[in-house]
Amino acid sequence: MFRLLRVRPPNGWAAVGWELGIVIAGVLIALAVQQWADGRAWADRAAKARAAIDEQFSEHIVNAIEWRLVEPCVAAQLDRLADRVDDPGDTLRPVRIIDQGFGRVIRAPSRSNLTEHYEASTADGAVSHFPAALRNAFASTVNQARLVNAFGDEFQQLAGELTVMAGPLRLDPGVRFELLKRIERGRQLNNALGVIHRQIANRLFRAGVRPTAEQIEARIREAGSIAVCRALGLPLRPSDELFANTPIAAPLIR
Repeated sequence: MFRLLRVRPPNGWAAVGWELGIVIAGVLIALAVQQWADGRAWADRAAKARAAIDEQFSEHIVNAIEWRLVEPCVAAQLDRLADRVDDPGDTLRPVRIIDQGFGRVIRAPSRSNLTEHYEASTADGAVSHFPAALRNAFASTVNQARLVNAFGDEFQQLAGELTVMAGPLRLDPGVRFELLKRIERGRQLNNALGVIHRQIANRLFRAGVRPTAEQIEARIREAGSIAVCRALGLPLRPSDELFANTPIAAPLIR
């Protein structure tokens, strides 16, 4: 027959409880320290990722400034081409080459909105430590950047195809239709790019992304599209109409 023995630690149960409490407290402190260290490490990685993304997305705003400035000029160039096609004569009067670098009859910006810093930071998990509103703003920006790049490439392809207007063409109905179709598509792309660039800039401004004055000034000085528009006397959008409720200093756009 079994007998139940009363087990009594040498120093009593109170001492055992005290030692156990010390062990548990040590484990909890170690876990807290590890979590704190991990949090600091992720905060540092997130801050570096944010700085890199902000720098790249600042260029998106500068790209938007350039396109929004020249959008009316691009529309005027397309109108000029359409007027030539609408001439009643049987032969197209050749259009002047205005983009000497590529030998084209139309000039518009051809810059891409790059996103590799965001994509790399998403892959390594840093973006997941951004506030939810910022994650959403940046994800929307990347989606629209892809549209900007696709529409921009299509516009440049159309611009290349319209170079045929630099020489005399027999304006039979088929040729007129094809030229006008390309010109109309160019108008659609110009309008779409203007809207998307405005949306991107407004969203990034709200997210706290800011290009430097030097970035903006350098682009205005160096942008060939702006120089062509000014040389041709074609309209540019006033700086106070670039973006909705987004302050861009007018002296920078001159």
